[in-house]
Amino acid sequence: MGSNAVHLAPVEDPLTGSDQARGGHHSQPVLAEPAPPAPAPPTSAGPTPSPLLTEAPSVPQSSFLGRSGYITSDDLAIDETDAMQYGPATGSTVGTLAELQSSMLRAASHTCLPTPNLKMSLIRSFVERGIPWMPIVDRRELDQLASQTPVSLLLTAALVAGSKLSAAPNALEWGEKCYFYAKSLIFHGSGHSTLSLIISTILLHWWNPSGPEHISLDSSSLWLRISVGLAHQHGLHREPDSSLPDAHLRRRIWWTLVTRDNQIATSHGRPRALRADDSNIKPLKLADFDNGDTHDALIFIHFVRIISILATITEHYRCGSLSELHRLNIESDLLRWVNELPPAISLYDTTSKRLTVYDLKIRQLHVPFFVALIIFYRSDTPGQQFSLASLLSASFVSGIFEEYIAWGDIMFLAPASIFYLLVASLIQVSSYRYPNLARKAEAEISTVRISLRELGKRFPTAHGAERIFENLLRKSREKGMANQAFSRTLSSVQRELFAPFGPDLCASWSLVPSGTFDGLEGTSALERISTVGGRPPHQPPTVQPEGFVGVDYRFDGQGGDPGMTGGLPPLPPAEVEDFTLGGLDFWWPDWTELDF
Repeated sequence: MGSNAVHLAPVEDPLTGSDQARGGHHSQPVLAEPAPPAPAPPTSAGPTPSPLLTEAPSVPQSSFLGRSGYITSDDLAIDETDAMQYGPATGSTVGTLAELQSSMLRAASHTCLPTPNLKMSLIRSFVERGIPWMPIVDRRELDQLASQTPVSLLLTAALVAGSKLSAAPNALEWGEKCYFYAKSLIFHGSGHSTLSLIISTILLHWWNPSGPEHISLDSSSLWLRISVGLAHQHGLHREPDSSLPDAHLRRRIWWTLVTRDNQIATSHGRPRALRADDSNIKPLKLADFDNGDTHDALIFIHFVRIISILATITEHYRCGSLSELHRLNIESDLLRWVNELPPAISLYDTTSKRLTVYDLKIRQLHVPFFVALIIFYRSDTPGQQFSLASLLSASFVSGIFEEYIAWGDIMFLAPASIFYLLVASLIQVSSYRYPNLARKAEAEISTVRISLRELGKRFPTAHGAERIFENLLRKSREKGMANQAFSRTLSSVQRELFAPFGPDLCASWSLVPSGTFDGLEGTSALERISTVGGRPPHQPPTVQPEGFVGVDYRFDGQGGDPGMTGGLPPLPPAEVEDFTLGGLDFWWPDWTELDF
């Protein structure tokens, strides 16, 4: 602002500590009553009270507004504080509607909440199997909420998520009831803090009662848009002031949202809801995780990264913008990811190259990496042979799912796992046509069938994937055996991508020619790619004193990328309401000419 600017009511932005920083502004209500005192700084006597355990004020909560950055001038400034000084709509029916809402919520609370034992069981299921992928609430908060009455929205949403991750026989039945109650609280309740409301909508992504083949008002896609809309209102897309007591939580919520957006866009073949250019949130650090669980924190940090790479790949294919430069950048990102994984969360021991002891979370972390390789190294021409890199990756995915089955963990996977399995199954269907690959493919096809059947007990989207798989398998068998030998070659980059792994979990590893991984000690493919693509060469990751983990959070092709031209062609009339390919035809041309 110039010296002649008029500030009618300067307000300090709680996110940045400065007045309208970066064009953003949080309008603050002017109350007749004095504002509550600021919370005291934490002391050694105990932890800082969680912002999720505090009820929202009865007055309207301020929202983030960034419009002043492009509609104000040097002469005038918008007074967003004054702009919000109006009350909610009133009328003769307001009291009647409020009474109706209250009675509905009371009735729902009596019939939709599980017994105390089941409640604690669902909480434990979510804590153990859900929080590592959504580190936005912890066990201590849930335990405190479980002892309170009435049951809060946040706890109810956690029970919904826990029901999808529980082996209890009646978990899904009560999960459905809790889901209904959570929706009622969201749209008809009151007193929820904004962060608690945002987190609750994210947790409801787990319910997912319908597959992406059907339009639904209960889909994870819809809840994602609600979560994103609330997050933007609350300003979570702007880097918070580090002095805020919930700064770490804000970052974790934001990156959880980004990851969910990437997962859903990838699995459904639809545009992402978030643009990287609209956010300035810093990458996650170990210090952003308050529970002291470094293992799970590292897993989530690197999970965010690989999911972003996978989403970038599928978006480029969907938009037809995968240029050679983008290919180089993606290969560089993949090499960095696999080379920068800390040994504690690696799939194979970095020294002996032996498979690490089974760990569900570490296996789940690596599946998106192999799926990214399958899609990235697919064939670009209909009828062209798939690559050895895709075959090896699909075999790793099958091997990991076989472990899930053996350890009884197949039921505890997230819905995105269905898409990952489907991608791998397409390679197995293709390899079934090669005599020297058919035997291995048969065993992996059996793994796919068992996995989809088990996942279908919790997520209906598995039924759609099962139909796709069986239809393609039938078509593959009808086409008969291929009349060409399978090519067993890996590029120099592919050799480095698979160098950290070994034959365990990969039934097709014997197809790799002997000596393939010899002589990789010289100039790495990553350094060569970095030189061509104009990016700095790989440096070993370092953990700085504050716990920063070196990860690259570029979102190529998401926002501000000149290579992303959009311009999607109209959907052919014959493909409208045709879900047999599940939206996969934009990156799997081998099957688009099959006549279903």
